[in-house]
Amino acid sequence: MLLPQLQSKSAVQWNVTRTIVQSGSVNELADGSFLRGGVLRPLRRTWDLEYVGLTGAEFDALAEFAYMVNKVEEGFVFVDPMANMLRQSEDLTEAAWIRSAFCDVTAIGVGDHGMAVHEVASQSAGVESLSQDVNVSGQGWLCGSCWVRTEGAASGAVIMRSGTGVWRSGFVAGPEWHRVRVSGLVTMESEPMQFTIEVIPDGTVEVRGVQLEHQACASGYKPSAEVAGIHLGSRIVDGSFVGTRQAANWFDCRFRIVAG
Repeated sequence: MLLPQLQSKSAVQWNVTRTIVQSGSVNELADGSFLRGGVLRPLRRTWDLEYVGLTGAEFDALAEFAYMVNKVEEGFVFVDPMANMLRQSEDLTEAAWIRSAFCDVTAIGVGDHGMAVHEVASQSAGVESLSQDVNVSGQGWLCGSCWVRTEGAASGAVIMRSGTGVWRSGFVAGPEWHRVRVSGLVTMESEPMQFTIEVIPDGTVEVRGVQLEHQACASGYKPSAEVAGIHLGSRIVDGSFVGTRQAANWFDCRFRIVAG
């Protein structure tokens, strides 16, 4: 179950505030000194969402979702709009990424955070691929993207797969960086959906800025490490949903989501 999307095919507007809280402990010792330490528990994250100018249909969908979702024991899946749905976007050699039999991945430029570059190469006479499984359920518009270039000439595709659905955007890479985007209305059920970069036989492509988002269009790149921006078991804080009718077919609302 995912947060309903608006007519813009995005789940949120720009008015989003994220707060991350780390728990800690303080113990007073017999000599009057204090011992401070952390607590081994997940970070508590909250998001305050504000919406302006919703249509009646959009407002009703959010209000119904807020009412129903906390009755579901497992909560819902919240995709952080300030994060990447993919893990390890800065290190494509990590185990989160699945290589086909003759796909070679090499880090060629680490640099500053958000600037990592990798070569993805087909070492065979067939198309090779680099993929990542994304464990999320529900239906919504998704957008996958990455930047590509090559010194020579190579082509490939950025692909999203879920069940029998396949969304593909082909590219022809050249010496200049350009962004490849693929989007579609994806239904994700029991099996993970998959994000894939394909490269033609014997081709090599430089790749950076790999990203997957819960919306129809690509936004600025958000680097990720071990943890992606997918939060299972999220809930809407009781009593936080406040809606206001400003005019005919014009509504504002706000509410708070908590995870962790």
